[in-house]
Amino acid sequence: MLKGNPCKVIETAVSKPGKHGSAKIHVTGIDIFTNKKIDDIFSTAGTAWAPNVTKVEYEVADISDDGFVSLIEKDNTLKEDIKLPADAEINEMLQKCWD
Repeated sequence: MLKGNPCKVIETAVSKPGKHGSAKIHVTGIDIFTNKKIDDIFSTAGTAWAPNVTKVEYEVADISDDGFVSLIEKDNTLKEDIKLPADAEINEMLQKCWD
């Protein structure tokens, strides 16, 4: 987690300890949802959060007029609590793909 965002780490750099404290590590990562580059600095003596991320693929069963998506899970049950994103451009693209 870099600055509260789940990221894939692409680069690290460790600095030497100096008169102002312990060594630091500079971490650069790519946000897994937005693809934005994020930099953060941690103490090498501290701890950092690491999210458990699992990728799940669903098959789309339906997109309703009110913007909810029906998805088929691996066990053939229906998941109907997903709403289309608020971004109109993405929403329109998904609707076109479905149509």
